[in-house]
Amino acid sequence: PPAPFDQRYYRGADPTSPMHPGLPHGIAERYPGVRDPEFIRSLYLGEAASVSSAIGSLVQSVPEDTTVVVMSEFGRRVTENSVLGTDHGRGGVMFVMGQNGSKGRTIANWPGLARENLVGPGDLPVTTNYRDVLFPILSEHAPDADMAKVFPDHKPEPA
Repeated sequence: PPAPFDQRYYRGADPTSPMHPGLPHGIAERYPGVRDPEFIRSLYLGEAASVSSAIGSLVQSVPEDTTVVVMSEFGRRVTENSVLGTDHGRGGVMFVMGQNGSKGRTIANWPGLARENLVGPGDLPVTTNYRDVLFPILSEHAPDADMAKVFPDHKPEPA
């Protein structure tokens, strides 16, 4: 993560100290010399804080009639893979900020993380079609757009 987020969450003195237990195979190769797992967690927290700060700054600076949509093109698996990462999955996240985003509103049908609620090899199910969220935003900001061309073969449903 960029400064100041790179050091914000690490509370240890030296992530390379031999006093730490070391990192699991697959992660150690990516961070030569690092032995403290808390350092790796702090990098993740720093990246998340950096993105949050950047999105907050963006939203504060855009005109009132602007809507900002942040989404991932894929989700993540619920469980770790063999190198303690996660593989691409199905369920993802989308943030809508601005005029078309209702403050504090959450659009979700959260099934939970219990095994019986997952699909395939451990994915969250898709419960909201991203096109159903984007359709009204685009309709308002581009009223002359042909939505049948923007979202071919999609019949919008309320999100």
